[in-house]
Amino acid sequence: MAARIFSCLVVFSSLLFEVPPLAAQAVPLAPGNIQITPDGANEPTRESNTGPYVVLFTVTNNYAMQVTVQLSCFGRNNVSCVSVVPSQVTLPAGGSFGEIEAAYNVGAVHNKGRIVVQATNLTQDSGYYNVVIADPAPPTIALRNHNGDNIDRSVCLASSAGEAVAWQCGDLLATHGLPGYRTMGRERTLTLLYNSAQAVPKPVVAVGVTQGSLAPSQVFVQLSINGTPRDSAYYNGWSNGTRQIVLPHDAGADSSGIYPFSLLVRNIFADTVLPSTILDTLIVVNRKSTLYGAGWSLAGIEELRLNQLGGKILWVGGDGSAKVYRPVITDSVFVGAAGGFRDTLVRFDSASASWWRRRLRYGVSVTYRVSGSAGQAKHVRTTN
Repeated sequence: MAARIFSCLVVFSSLLFEVPPLAAQAVPLAPGNIQITPDGANEPTRESNTGPYVVLFTVTNNYAMQVTVQLSCFGRNNVSCVSVVPSQVTLPAGGSFGEIEAAYNVGAVHNKGRIVVQATNLTQDSGYYNVVIADPAPPTIALRNHNGDNIDRSVCLASSAGEAVAWQCGDLLATHGLPGYRTMGRERTLTLLYNSAQAVPKPVVAVGVTQGSLAPSQVFVQLSINGTPRDSAYYNGWSNGTRQIVLPHDAGADSSGIYPFSLLVRNIFADTVLPSTILDTLIVVNRKSTLYGAGWSLAGIEELRLNQLGGKILWVGGDGSAKVYRPVITDSVFVGAAGGFRDTLVRFDSASASWWRRRLRYGVSVTYRVSGSAGQAKHVRTTN
């Protein structure tokens, strides 16, 4: 209660004194305050023109008495408050309540949005979350460790896995020597070679997928071979980074050859879907069914797969290595893919058959004859 204001005159002998009015007295507030948190926490980046989203706040009573707090919310920079629940809470001295739910919507793109909850009683305090608003964007994709021209198994890391078996490029490798024989005055022997990658052919396509600040809810990946969807997978979305995605292709029904592929990576958002696609070729070496059994071949015995995509030829080695040859002169001279040595394939025909010769270093050559299976040339002779 304010004190009464008055003045009076006091006379002592002949002196006159005026007593000034008493100053107004304010009732002091109780010590303490109301506090609401968090103050500046960060929400995940939100897709523009979406919502509602819900965040939690905590209100604390720092008074030495019970208080009732009024709660309200508002947004800034394209963030709008939908509701705050509850709108009032009674707290004992030193008590707190951490289940205040504020719902909000977001509008157009802005990197400094904010949702604010305000608590009011004897004093006032507010807490807030930062909200970045972004438009959906397609992923950026790039092939990783992909070579559509050359599979060179001789450079694989190999380690022993037991007697006559090894691990090579992550595949099981086994050898089996055949009985020796003698021809043209020389002792010779053949070796059967098993490779699990040829028995169950599953070449892989690996890509680096980079996302922006807004994480899609899901990422869909689909591998198509020759325009036909063959393999697919879903992944949880992420933001602000690159992750590697690897899809194996079940090539058990495909013959050895060069296949065009497309890899589709699709970002799935709340209201839209945005794709990116990358194109290349995939080499398949399939020895699921051979004269020697699934995955088995003769070491050192090669073959050619003719009439491949773009007029190319695929060379397949006895160990499962493969290399693409491109035409220099149509249907007659082909050059191997870039590597340690770019050898050539030259065609020559006779009255009875078509032949190919692979010219290597130091005068070595390998001769192939086109016969039997269509589009194939078999290894018939090596000249040293």
